[in-house]
Amino acid sequence: MRALWVTSVFPSPEGGGQAARQFGLLRVLAQQHEVTILTTDWSAQVASVMAVRDLGARIRVVPFRARRRPRTRVTKLLRVLAGAEPALGEWMRSTRIGPLRAAIAEEVRERPPDVLQVYGGDLAPVLDGVRVPSSLLVTRPFSADDRESSSLQRLMRRSLEQPRARRWEQVTYARADDLAASTEEDARYLSRLIGRRVSSVGPAEDGAATLESSWRALFGPGSRTASAPPSFGLPEAASVVVCTRARPDMLARSLASVASAASQTAETSVIVVEQGASSAQGVCDDLQLRATIIHDDGFGVSRARNIGLRAATTDLVLFTDDDCEVPGRWIADHVEELSQGSIVASFGPVTGLSRDDETRDPAALPARHGKASPPWLVGHASNMAVRTAALLSVGGFDERIGPGSGGVVAGEDADVIARLLRAGARVASGTGEPVRHIEWRSKAGNEANLLAYEEGAGVWIGKALREDFWVTLPFLRERLDMIKARSGAGRPLSRALLRGLGAGLRLNGWKPPR
Repeated sequence: MRALWVTSVFPSPEGGGQAARQFGLLRVLAQQHEVTILTTDWSAQVASVMAVRDLGARIRVVPFRARRRPRTRVTKLLRVLAGAEPALGEWMRSTRIGPLRAAIAEEVRERPPDVLQVYGGDLAPVLDGVRVPSSLLVTRPFSADDRESSSLQRLMRRSLEQPRARRWEQVTYARADDLAASTEEDARYLSRLIGRRVSSVGPAEDGAATLESSWRALFGPGSRTASAPPSFGLPEAASVVVCTRARPDMLARSLASVASAASQTAETSVIVVEQGASSAQGVCDDLQLRATIIHDDGFGVSRARNIGLRAATTDLVLFTDDDCEVPGRWIADHVEELSQGSIVASFGPVTGLSRDDETRDPAALPARHGKASPPWLVGHASNMAVRTAALLSVGGFDERIGPGSGGVVAGEDADVIARLLRAGARVASGTGEPVRHIEWRSKAGNEANLLAYEEGAGVWIGKALREDFWVTLPFLRERLDMIKARSGAGRPLSRALLRGLGAGLRLNGWKPPR
């Protein structure tokens, strides 16, 4: 049986609470059923993602844009009068409902489930309009005391007990075909409040058995009759582009891993774009790797990538760097992702980059993105696959930015992601296993690189503000909020961002030279 599991808390074997409880349920259910997890939790740790994948579950994180908290009482009052919920928790949660509904509809079209399982009463509104048998599990709205409850649970409890509550009234729960609560106490009380049968779910194994029983009762013929989604089809061949400059030892390690990945897929060609002293041919000869080597007398990784892009004769091109090692299924995983739905580009996680926290990497979370997603949720050019025609249509990489460009030494990959998304492309992130960045910088070099990343972020944001102001402005706000959250480094990072922003505002849109 195929189940779509919708939650706002990512399952995790670590710690306690709802995350651990969900993981216990899924550990049992994923053994017998094909489970897809749909979540809005972008705080998930990489280790938790890997643990859930090891269960055999498919994961998709849904991007959403949280509304900013109003800073004045007048603004709050005006928003309440305009129809916004006065409670902050409810207000923030409501921003997720629309994106979740859209993601559920897309999943139903592309991979029709037999049952939709919604975990948490706060997400009950996503059931509106769903044409799939649905089960709703409400998590301790009454049995948990105020110290254990989240602000959202307390809000839901109060709203349920008010007969005229707008959002959590009986009709909200009536949309579910089956309704369960996490304890017997919650089930009895909720049943009295809303006037319908509510079953109880016990500990992990018993709870999984209860849910499985309800799924089988809901399952009926004709639940997988959705029309086929638009698709570009399976790419027939792929090209891998690796750009290098005077780093033969690193290049040898990178190309060895690329050769291994290419051996697992048919019709894969390798293109090496080399700037500076010639060494790539000798490296390829030592590895017995057949590759097209292009020597370029110019400078800059963006320029080199564009040369490789124009040299590719396949409908799919993959990029990685000469200081990276790719996993064995790197090419196969991207080809598989790009064969589903209308995905134009696919990005995977990268480990070993200069960043503050390796345990939480938003780009490692499997998701699909539109133009409302900031590029830092999507990925990096060192683990990137894209349809050749789509990348050429937006002009490829901006050769005025990026390492070796003579300008700002970062931000070229975020810039190309932003332009792809603004052009209407659907982009996937979190594809496959991580590409590993080979560490070669010193500690001081990594700190300087973090500042370069921030300056690069300012450049692409400045460029994008000129081209689509209202879509890009929230990105600037979110980036400033991210900097404020970093203890100790906020001021240097802010200066780097503003320095890059000024440079980006002076740049016109990128047009490749003829």
